[in-house]
Amino acid sequence: MTEVRSTELYVNTEGLYPNDQGTQFTRFKVDFLEAPFGVGDDERLKIIPTSAFIAKNWDDLNETNRYVRIFVGASSTIFNPIDEIVSIPAGDFVTHESLAAAFGTAVSNVLNDNLADVITVASSVPEMGQFAATTVQATGSITPVGATNIFRPILNIRLTLSAGTAWAAADYPILQCLSLDPNTSLELLGSGVAVPLLRDQQNNDSYVLLGGRRITTFESGAVASTPSIATSSFNYDNPAGNTDRLNITSPWRMNYQINTLPYIYLNCQQTLNQGTTNLQEFNGVNLTKGMIHADCVGKLRRVYSRENYGEISYELESGRDFFSPIGTRYLSNLVLSLQDHKGRFISHVQGQDTVGNAMISMSLKIEIDKDPNVVINRAQLPPPDNTNVPAFGKLNLGGPDFA
Repeated sequence: MTEVRSTELYVNTEGLYPNDQGTQFTRFKVDFLEAPFGVGDDERLKIIPTSAFIAKNWDDLNETNRYVRIFVGASSTIFNPIDEIVSIPAGDFVTHESLAAAFGTAVSNVLNDNLADVITVASSVPEMGQFAATTVQATGSITPVGATNIFRPILNIRLTLSAGTAWAAADYPILQCLSLDPNTSLELLGSGVAVPLLRDQQNNDSYVLLGGRRITTFESGAVASTPSIATSSFNYDNPAGNTDRLNITSPWRMNYQINTLPYIYLNCQQTLNQGTTNLQEFNGVNLTKGMIHADCVGKLRRVYSRENYGEISYELESGRDFFSPIGTRYLSNLVLSLQDHKGRFISHVQGQDTVGNAMISMSLKIEIDKDPNVVINRAQLPPPDNTNVPAFGKLNLGGPDFA
């Protein structure tokens, strides 16, 4: 292919979408300033992202990864029947121990709210196989403090019953990291009243964070008997001699990075790319092992900057010769969106992507090239109307027309 002409678009979405037709972060439209691009039969349009920057101004633990189902059967003599969602507090966690402690506290709070006896439940975090670390300022390297240098963050929370009360199998809280079809309506029993599961609760990335088993089959909350621990995302240990203690551990390591968003995907509605089906799971696509049409045009990597006082951002990887074909002969605008690995919009507090600090700054190159292998008799065709090529672009202040 031979490049015929191109133009660069510079886009900064800050403050340009004050209404509910679009946002400055999740989905927005770029209208070209002048006449649309047009190509002939032997030409094609393509889009090439050249730069992008997003400051991470949202919580690492959010609606997409902080929910775990908990239920206890009716056979328990310590707890009333439980079937609800445990919510780990939103925010950024610096260490795996602090995340484990927050999860343990959230679990014990639910159990204490549903006691059928006068005892209480306390949570703690035993040894998790991590070394205490210190930063060597001269080199920036991290070295262990103490006798061990092993780093193996296995989730380990301990639930202890008061008054030396022993745990029975019927009392074990079954914890499930749900990874179900979010387009199916499901309910939990709650405290005797059915509670609909939210989409993010139904399909959550908590198993990634906590190192648990992904639960892909929904069990009814009609817990008339003892639930099986085989249906849990975690392992259980009630040690002899300490029967008042219940240790709950993950089968695998917790996620090394205490977040579940290593990349943000930049999508363009008009492109013709392919991607695996799970990239659009939240759009109702059946999860088959194949490729489908995908509109991803760029992949922004999470970057930690030591020089900028620990700033975390998402940036387009440089030095990549990557382009996406555009599936039309005429182009007057681009409809762009930012999503995660499941086709979900990035989670942040309400209003942050309209009047807050969730935004993107980027540049895009629109290019027209010619295929030398295509021979066209120009005498039989009218000349293409592509003389007015825009020199630059602007954002549509009114928001995208999604119709």
